[in-house]
Amino acid sequence: MDLEAARRGFAACREPLFERVLRGEWGVEEFRRGQLAEALAPWGPVPEALLREHAELREAMVGEAVPVAGAHALLEELRGRGLRIGVLTNGAGSLVERKLAALGLGALLDAVVTADSAGAPKPEPQAYAAAASALDLPASALAMVGDHLEWDVLGALRAGFARGVWLRRDQPGAEPRPAPPAGAAVVGSLAEVPAALGF
Repeated sequence: MDLEAARRGFAACREPLFERVLRGEWGVEEFRRGQLAEALAPWGPVPEALLREHAELREAMVGEAVPVAGAHALLEELRGRGLRIGVLTNGAGSLVERKLAALGLGALLDAVVTADSAGAPKPEPQAYAAAASALDLPASALAMVGDHLEWDVLGALRAGFARGVWLRRDQPGAEPRPAPPAGAAVVGSLAEVPAALGF
């Protein structure tokens, strides 16, 4: 087995398979098992015991989640500027609650909107409308910051958000950052977000 190829496969199949969760075809455990099975498919079927162990390990890791560097400082700075802050995620509600508790971010948020609570996942317009409603603000007063160009930036801009900030975590050898679309900025760390928002 080629470990690097397996890692690339694991990353590459994440988004296509997660679409099945968003469509309600799979739960979180089915997604976890499916992702491993798909990544290792070139080397044959994955034993049931390994799929089960993988799902159990991923579940245990939820409580060990760590925030992106600078997350607490950014949220505290933005709250200090009087901004309302929310999370809009395609994650499952109960899982999101546990992650936020593990990250220690809950007290810094005014709203948490998940795909299931919104009734639609990003990049559907209904998801962004639900976030605006939860924050009691018009979409035109909101900015979206995230690491997924389509779901976090372009979808938000199409839904009428004033600004989008794409957190692109460059890897060694990655292509240069692209020019951002109109209304958006590209940053490499959360420390750059306030300037990207005009502060």
